[in-house]
Amino acid sequence: MLGVTKLSKRVCEHLQVAVNDYTAEKNFRPDTPRPGEVKAALEEIQEKSKALISCLDTVDSMSLQRLQVAALKTKAIGDLLFDPRVHDTQGLAIVQQIHAAAKEALIGLKPDKGGPRRRKGPLLSLVMDLSQIFKKVTGSRAAITWDEYNDQYQGRFYDFVWTCLQIIDPDEVQSNSSLGQHIKRALKAERLTSPANT
Repeated sequence: MLGVTKLSKRVCEHLQVAVNDYTAEKNFRPDTPRPGEVKAALEEIQEKSKALISCLDTVDSMSLQRLQVAALKTKAIGDLLFDPRVHDTQGLAIVQQIHAAAKEALIGLKPDKGGPRRRKGPLLSLVMDLSQIFKKVTGSRAAITWDEYNDQYQGRFYDFVWTCLQIIDPDEVQSNSSLGQHIKRALKAERLTSPANT
């Protein structure tokens, strides 16, 4: 497929790292929430923790004692908020830390640009890695072409990616058109991030 009979140890190691990265990234974020969903969740945590801080700040000692006993009986959140061996304000301090962490996490959160959810980040990264391997082995840049007669993508690099996916993650092998679009997107991203363009 690549026109070589044996791959160097360095290329094999690079391929192994690419596969490991792909697997780790795919398993780490199978359903990554959109930035807008992350922001909404953090804002809700911030809002509700602020309300809980206010509530805990103003609760009378008799109500707090009853709450401590009930929490210990049910094992609900007794160990977290109402451990009788520590000072009564530890629960409040924990909620204040949660509130501060949510506020900090909101800083610098990228805005949601809308559009359909994209879940092919690991595949694009893998294709970019395979592109580098392809170039090392063949000396040619990775590229695919469109065959108008057969109405499909083709080329040595397309065949290389398709074969690798058959081995690495057969469930990820898609239609010719879909895989071709992902390859094109990855090659474009690679060109934009290559040292010559930065």
